[in-house]
Formats: sequence, C-alpha cells, structure tokens
Amino acid sequence: MRFLDLTTSALKETGPSYEPKPDLDIPERLLSQLWQRRAAKQASFRSPDGLQVRVLYSGRPGHTAGPDLRDALLEVEGVGLVQGDVEIHVRQRDWKSHGHGDDPRYNGVVLHAALDVQSSSTQLQSGQNAPVISLAALMGDDESEGDGRIQGGSLWEILSAQSYSRPSSAAEMGDLLDRAGDQRFIGKSRGFQTFLAEQDPDQTLYEGLMEGLGYRQNQHAFLLLAQRAGYAVLRRAAARLPVWEQASAIEAWLVDLSGLRPEGGSGDSQSAGTGFGTAMEPQVWHCFRVRPANHPLRRIFGAAGLVSRFLEPGLVEGCVMPQSLASPPCSPPL
Repeated sequence: MRFLDLTTSALKETGPSYEPKPDLDIPERLLSQLWQRRAAKQASFRSPDGLQVRVLYSGRPGHTAGPDLRDALLEVEGVGLVQGDVEIHVRQRDWKSHGHGDDPRYNGVVLHAALDVQSSSTQLQSGQNAPVISLAALMGDDESEGDGRIQGGSLWEILSAQSYSRPSSAAEMGDLLDRAGDQRFIGKSRGFQTFLAEQDPDQTLYEGLMEGLGYRQNQHAFLLLAQRAGYAVLRRAAARLPVWEQASAIEAWLVDLSGLRPEGGSGDSQSAGTGFGTAMEPQVWHCFRVRPANHPLRRIFGAAGLVSRFLEPGLVEGCVMPQSLASPPCSPPL
C-alpha cells in the first residue's frame, strides 16, 4: 500500500544517535528547498532510534494548505516502500505549535523531517505516527550547489540541472522538451513498476486513475479514497448485487467513504459488508474555488462509472480491450 501507518513499533531500538547541534537560524523555506535538491542524493537518513529511511523521490511541493511535500517515495527499514507526504520544520516541536497535530490534512504525512529533533516519531491527528529524521545531513557543503544559494530557476535552468543542454534554436527546444517528456514518462512508469511488485495490478491502476482524477489539489485525497475503498473490495461487494444496481451502489459507497455526502443524503456503505476503511474527514478535500466540473463529487461519480464499467473483466483488462467490446452496465429489466 502507498499510505502506511509508521507506528513507533517499526522503530528499531538501536539506541540514540548523537550528532552536532545544527544551526537553527535558517528559514523553513530554505530547508524545504534543500530537501528537494539533496534528499534523494543521500545514502539514507536515520531517526533518533536508528530507523533507516532512504529517499527515492523527495516529493512535489505542496502549493496549498497542507504538508510541504506531496507524494514522496521512501524506502523505510523494516517496512518497505512507502509513498506519502513529508513535512519539513526547523524544530520538531513546530509541528505542535503550527497546529498540524489537530489538522486532518496532515494525516497523509509519512515522514516528519526537522533540524532540531526531540523524539523518534510525531503523532498525527488520526492517532497514527510518522517517523522523524534529522535534516542535519543536508546542511553540509555541496559543490554542485555553486555559491550555495537556492533560488527558483527558469525552465531551462531546471532542465540544465538534469544534464540537458540549453537549446539554441526552436528545433533544439522542441527536441529537448520531447526528450525531457520521455524521461518523465519513463520515471512515472518505473514508479508503477515498483508498486506492481507489491500489489495487485488492478489496484495499482485504480490508484493511478483516482490520483489523476484529483488533479493537483485533490490528488492525495483521491489516493486515500482508493485505499479506503480498494478495487477488490468494491468488486466483491458489487458482485452481490444485480448488474443494473452496481453502478449506483459503487457511487454511493465512494461518496460515503469520501465524507462528502451532502447533509440529508443517505448512503448504504454498510450494506457492502466488511472490507471498506473508515470514512474520510471532509476537511481533507480541497473544494474552495473549484470549478463545478472539477468538484471532487463530480469526479467521484466518474470514478464510479469507470469502475462499474469494467467490473467483469477487471480494470486492467477492461481498459486495454477494444472499445467495441466494452459495454456500459445493463439496464434494469422492464
């Protein structure tokens, strides 16, 4: 699974680590930029109790209220691959002073990173725990950083940092963007291959589609929904119903579990039996100034239609079959 509860029981009791006290006179924004540039280059990080964490992908910046980095990919000792959010602080105690411990938007945090660390884990609003690592290793000199200043660069500066030469003509520009796009696609494919090694192909595709439906602001929320209402669970529950009732039932289950059902509405998620997770907090979703067509509920309806359309062959097989062979759910008998 992509989202895991990294409880303190996963932390190895190898004794505390002793590191020089870091200079805490540094802006949090700069720490976040250092994380994005250097975290994946580190061999590994360790929590105060010795838990080893390796960063495979540092995550994408969170531009709205919520964690600093989204969808980071980590390899956690004793747990395996974990994907989720990362929160960056100068001091670990800033988590509490900033109110994150009472905010459900931070329940997707799988790693808390800080310069000044007091303990091995941080408790989320959900009651789960995320391991804590020290960022002191990122504070050393890095010759590749030039004069050490971290600044936002142009597109070509960003591509240059990835070993692409600056184009000198429109033709070279087009070729560079094509190659960079191909590399991004390959990188995404490798991520899917990693998850395919750990979970069912239908669930992997289902999570990818749900994440895409969330666009930028609700990607994590849709990913959580895909885990609360797993594809196999939806499929088993729907199989107990007449074909013409499956689409509406799947829609009702997803809406109930999202926590977005309008007041006064009714659902029947309990009738699906066991297997579903608990309903999400409505605050997890970003609905402010969202176009009606992009509202999470509209996209949940679309997800339900897609899932119900390919229940019989399975999501992977159904999505690759010729369109002429795919058919929508049956209508009820007259």
